[in-house]
Amino acid sequence: MAKHKASPPGAVRRRLGGAGASAVGWALRVATSIVAWTLLLHLFTFLGIPRPPLPIARPSCLGGRNNSTTAEAVAAAGEAAHRAPPALPPRSECFSSPSSGILGSWGWVSWNRVPLLALLLAGYAYPWWKEKEVDSEKKRLEGLCPLTPEETTLVLKALGFPRDTRIYTASGEIYGGEKRLAALKTEFPNVVRKEMLLSDDELRPFQKHSTQMAALDYLVSVASDVFIPSNDGNMAKVVEGHRRFTGFHKTIQLDRKKLVELIDLFEDQELSWEEFSVAVKELHMGRMSQPTRRRVIPGQPKEEDYFYANPHECLGPARKRMERW
Repeated sequence: MAKHKASPPGAVRRRLGGAGASAVGWALRVATSIVAWTLLLHLFTFLGIPRPPLPIARPSCLGGRNNSTTAEAVAAAGEAAHRAPPALPPRSECFSSPSSGILGSWGWVSWNRVPLLALLLAGYAYPWWKEKEVDSEKKRLEGLCPLTPEETTLVLKALGFPRDTRIYTASGEIYGGEKRLAALKTEFPNVVRKEMLLSDDELRPFQKHSTQMAALDYLVSVASDVFIPSNDGNMAKVVEGHRRFTGFHKTIQLDRKKLVELIDLFEDQELSWEEFSVAVKELHMGRMSQPTRRRVIPGQPKEEDYFYANPHECLGPARKRMERW
């Protein structure tokens, strides 16, 4: 029998070391290629240069029974990759709705990443791709915008709040600064904020913590005689539920969509002040946190009423426990 001379340990280590270095070098080449192609595509997009043609994938020879189907799918993908992407709509329509712009039409391209990449690159080539056009007037008429200080002033007067009412504004920094509150302060001089009620030393521990600043607003909102949220945010809903839980304290839920219509009619002098005031009061007669059952839609939690704004299942037992205390 032929005898093979055993390799010395040093030779084995050198051989293993060479294999490891080869693997590392191969991985570096792959990573470098990916980074280079990515940077190249971004550069072409930024400069507006047509991107280089991408190689067409070929069907695998190991496709088995589905080989013909795979070949057709890959051929379709390759053909779509080299077609010019559809022209984007004009700027004014590009982002008007999820289905109007080409960037919003994901359904027919989600099965193939190559056309999707082409569409993305075509969209990024436009300088306004980050912009989102919002029809503010339409949103306002739909009741999706918070009331302005001027609108809030009209509503408070129409609801019958006297001039000496103390109003606490539970908010962070006001958009437009304190001058935006000029109309409100003219009719209701006692407008205060936490920065006015607390001294600098009392406020300093909270100033660098936005959640703690919001907690101060929350505590005042829960303890107030009347709570009127100007928006439908989570904090406003939780405050409403907390006030229900502690005894159905008055929370006026503004119907902003109807209010905007009434305000516009009043400002256009189609309604007198008396008619406007009566309409606002009648509109909110049943929107003052009276005991009511929450609207529940099985299987559609996003469509039903927010649980924490009116947890009616918890209110009866909670009231009995409070009476025992």
